[in-house]
Amino acid sequence: MLAIPGDRVPTGAEWAHEVKWDGMRLLAEVQAGQVRLTSRTERDVTVAFPELAGLATQFEDMLLDGEAVVMRDGIPSFAALAERFHVTSPAKAGALAARAPVTFMVFDLLRLFGADLTGQPWSARRELLERLDLTGPTWQVPAVHDDGEPGPFDPRTAT
Repeated sequence: MLAIPGDRVPTGAEWAHEVKWDGMRLLAEVQAGQVRLTSRTERDVTVAFPELAGLATQFEDMLLDGEAVVMRDGIPSFAALAERFHVTSPAKAGALAARAPVTFMVFDLLRLFGADLTGQPWSARRELLERLDLTGPTWQVPAVHDDGEPGPFDPRTAT
């Protein structure tokens, strides 16, 4: 699912709100102790994000949908992330990861232990995702916000 522009914030009990992180959309597939990262254009970008390899230690089999973000002073920096888009050298990726690591903001769980969850309602997938407690050095599950009028947002305090 991609964000689409609108002229107002939707309201009502059927809506949930997530932060638009201004990063790179990724699928993270974990199988057999390995992580494979795929871009929205279905390009394998695993080598570009070595700091996300630790996701392989979380669960034996899962498919996560999320966004890789580089933070600068607590604010997402698309410019800093752009350096990583076409990196194919493990050495260069490692140097960039050391200088400006990404954080993978996970917002959906599409498969777990071989079970395809895409037929389940988003709310059920989200509840399961939150129960997995996926908090690591370079990944997290950011909060979803209830219905209501938008207020001031400070990404430095968002989780």
